[in-house]
Amino acid sequence: MIVGPYPNNHGSCRDGAASAGGAIAADGAGGGAGAVVAAVGRVSPPARAGDTGPDDASNAPDSGITLVGLHAPAPGGRPPERKTQTEEKTAAPEKNRDLRGDAKDDDDDDDDDEFDGFEEEFGKSLDATISDPFEGYNRVVTSFNDGFYIYVFDPAARGYRFVVPEFGRRRIADFWRNLLFPVRFINNVLQAKFLNAGEELLRFCINSTLGLLGLWDPAKIWFGLEAHEEDFGQTLGFWGVGAGPHIVLPILGPSNLRDIFSLAPDYYLDPKRFIDPSRKELAVRIFEKVNDTSLHIGEYENLKKDAIDLYPFLRDVYEQNRRKKILE
Repeated sequence: MIVGPYPNNHGSCRDGAASAGGAIAADGAGGGAGAVVAAVGRVSPPARAGDTGPDDASNAPDSGITLVGLHAPAPGGRPPERKTQTEEKTAAPEKNRDLRGDAKDDDDDDDDDEFDGFEEEFGKSLDATISDPFEGYNRVVTSFNDGFYIYVFDPAARGYRFVVPEFGRRRIADFWRNLLFPVRFINNVLQAKFLNAGEELLRFCINSTLGLLGLWDPAKIWFGLEAHEEDFGQTLGFWGVGAGPHIVLPILGPSNLRDIFSLAPDYYLDPKRFIDPSRKELAVRIFEKVNDTSLHIGEYENLKKDAIDLYPFLRDVYEQNRRKKILE
């Protein structure tokens, strides 16, 4: 909070009134010599003997002086001591400093209140909405998944990357992405995103023909048609179904109750389910995952390196990402 400059209360009359010793104030009012006139720019001529009060001041010669005030000491009293110019200059910074100090204290209080409000809002933004009754179980599975990725999956993906060039790995990834057209198309339709569903249909037709069964993505490269990733969990969220409790699945990673129920519809829309026998289907799915991971080596390590506590960090990242996708 920036404290604004404060005006100098003595600046306008420093050259005039301060040079005359300052303005003198008295409790009483009356006539007599010793009346002091504070003027802007210069001091008026001394009062003539016989001048008795404010009414006579109006009879003073017109000298072009603007009168600021007229005060006289009480009858029989001594005029108060007048401050010197040096004393006034010393008092002015102290007064301004007090003003600044009071204002700064008020601003600091306002800043503290605003910061406290921000902390409360930020702290409650996720924790208040994420249901996590299985935290103990989730922590254990998160530790298992982390070790499995570091010691098994990541080395396998790195070895695969060493053997297969990037060009080949990207063509395989494009092929699998094109096969998932039914999942994207149906869920866009279920969310009434008909424009996106139409673009997905165009993408599939173009990439399956000009793209040689999806090995290329000419729909994006030549025509600027982007994929619209949707799944059944996003569809449920779009229509207001809550996420439910957070659950970490072995090997598959973070999820929640809503997204777990969505696995079945998406599975039946995935053409890979028609691979028979089931062990070949499993091998194809593992191969797909290894190929995809080989294109993102190091991303997981970069994601978790700043995490103080890995489990709540991954939980919050997952839930935030799902909310963002649902709102898109």
